[in-house]
Amino acid sequence: MEDSLVGTRNQSDCCGVCSACYNALLLGGFKQLELHAAKVGWNTLRLQTSRNMLAANRFYERHGYELIPNYGEYVGSASTVSYEKVIV
Repeated sequence: MEDSLVGTRNQSDCCGVCSACYNALLLGGFKQLELHAAKVGWNTLRLQTSRNMLAANRFYERHGYELIPNYGEYVGSASTVSYEKVIV
């Protein structure tokens, strides 16, 4: 899952938009995504976001995501942070 799923244009929008998306998805879609991912054998969800999106970073951390080394095209990127959540 990438940050674009719940992305915002600027820092001031992030808290409300991310919380609203998470709460809406948690009531159905997001929890279903986690359950489906576990059912098909996945044990983690990963995402990448901007290091400057401090509210988004705090949001992910509050919801069980942990910082991991950047991966893919973002290896070595100073402006990107990567997160992972174990779902199984």
